[in-house]
Amino acid sequence: MAGKALPFSSFLPCLLVGACGVELVERRTRSTRSDKVAAELEETRRAMYYESYDYIPMRLNDQEREMLRVVEGALKTSEYTDEVDVRRYNREEIILEQLENVCEILLGLNAVVNYKTTVKLVRRSLQENERLFQDLFEVARRFKIMNPDLMRSTYGKLMYLLMDAASSRVASRLGMQLTKEILTVTNFARARGGEALLLDEQLLVAASDTTLILDAEAAATMVARKHAALQHLKDSYSTEQLTADDIERIVFSISDSNNYQASASGPVLRMLQHLDKYFDPSASSQDDFADLSIRFGLAMGGRTPHTLMLFWTTTCFSIPFPFFAFFSFVFFLCVCVCVCVCVCVCVCVCVCVCVCVCVCVCVCAYSMQNSKLSHSHSQQYTYVKQTLTLWKEITQKMFHLWWAADQDLLRPGAYYSLSNTGQGLNRVQSCPTVGNAMQKILRSVQSKCGQWVGLSVVHLGDRDVPNALIFIDKYTQVPRILGPIVHALDRIEELEKDANTAAYIGVFKTTEHLRQRILQDFFRFAFNGDGDDGGSCIDGRLTSAWNWCGKLEKKPFRNLFMLAGFQGFDGSFAA
Repeated sequence: MAGKALPFSSFLPCLLVGACGVELVERRTRSTRSDKVAAELEETRRAMYYESYDYIPMRLNDQEREMLRVVEGALKTSEYTDEVDVRRYNREEIILEQLENVCEILLGLNAVVNYKTTVKLVRRSLQENERLFQDLFEVARRFKIMNPDLMRSTYGKLMYLLMDAASSRVASRLGMQLTKEILTVTNFARARGGEALLLDEQLLVAASDTTLILDAEAAATMVARKHAALQHLKDSYSTEQLTADDIERIVFSISDSNNYQASASGPVLRMLQHLDKYFDPSASSQDDFADLSIRFGLAMGGRTPHTLMLFWTTTCFSIPFPFFAFFSFVFFLCVCVCVCVCVCVCVCVCVCVCVCVCVCVCVCAYSMQNSKLSHSHSQQYTYVKQTLTLWKEITQKMFHLWWAADQDLLRPGAYYSLSNTGQGLNRVQSCPTVGNAMQKILRSVQSKCGQWVGLSVVHLGDRDVPNALIFIDKYTQVPRILGPIVHALDRIEELEKDANTAAYIGVFKTTEHLRQRILQDFFRFAFNGDGDDGGSCIDGRLTSAWNWCGKLEKKPFRNLFMLAGFQGFDGSFAA
């Protein structure tokens, strides 16, 4: 045993994220995180600490990483969804054919990893290799949960393939099951008699996240304590069944989850702090850049066009070219016809057509840019804070939601319908497990926030959110939306040190003025219910935020984002 184990309380000031990724510590560093946020995270962490192990997937070992390469290769080769997700009378036959093709591809690619074993496997029927297929698909599902930014082009194909294989009719005809339970920290430790390990408070220390500690000395101290805690766990709990390598793998799996939770919830916490710092909900009078009020039908909050012609001149050239070209063609055609008839009639018709074109263009611009909600400053402040708080809770419980989505998509005998939701054919399926988890999160947030502003409807299994896969994909976008904004805000002072960029920032007066202007624009127009299927419902809040991202190129501060290294809100599809 490597020295006397330190008490758990001595490590709390150094812990940044707990087992659920919900602990952030205030240290004397450049970090701007508040004591209030840290206390709230600590309280939530203690309530969910042990429960979280049921949903944290185990890190892949070397053999499983080779298996992952096999699955990814098969998914990239297969055209499963292109062949299956179309309306055909013999769809079940196509599903069976495609499933068998995927299994055969898996066997062929597995020969690259283990040739001798594969030679024996190919001599069997597909049904006799059921366990191999289950292991391969489970590894891919587990890897995706731990790495949401990877497998973005193949994971949907994987889940739809397994969804079809889980249906009762297909499974009976296929003669095997392709899915099994995801290997989690709890399952792994329990199978090896390591339940006591999960109850040791030193496990939290050994698996704590250190990425957010900015002070070099503090980071080095924390790393040393992590190593000491890990050695303590190995010395105390190593057995023939639960080896030292197994304990290390458990610790690293929890550490991976903590790192992800910190990176996912960090931008949301920063935006909440910016909201509290730069905007006062109780202020009776607001200056131009401290006012968050929005009004239904108005693109600029409470500001209205003075006349119809003024609105026309400021919006007509922002309309997409096909609309403008169409109206221009109609106008030109009418003029030509009228001139042929007589000069008097031509003049009258020209005036009428001009008015119609102006009205049509204004209506088109009006519908594309305007708010769907009407909130006073205090209402909008509360609405934004409630939404960000909800997103914070969701990002901190993403592993639970991933598990719930996996359960809903792959539950035996689950039925789905192939329907046109307005974005092509989608699989519409009920999501009871995800729905229950979201209702618990929503009730928890509502109890903390008090009076709720807007709707509390959670769309699941309908045209807005067809299935659990679409749901989980939507909420993995939260850090991708907020992360670039937080990064740009953090780099303003750094950019000001350069003479060239300082001149650009000077147009906005001061750095604080620029930061507040960006925040005001985001808190107003990313939470105004705009966008297709937008509104104040739980799903619509994220939709309107995503809609704001598509309009960034038209914002006056767009160049600041580019100077800060902005590349997009989509993340990377390279892997």
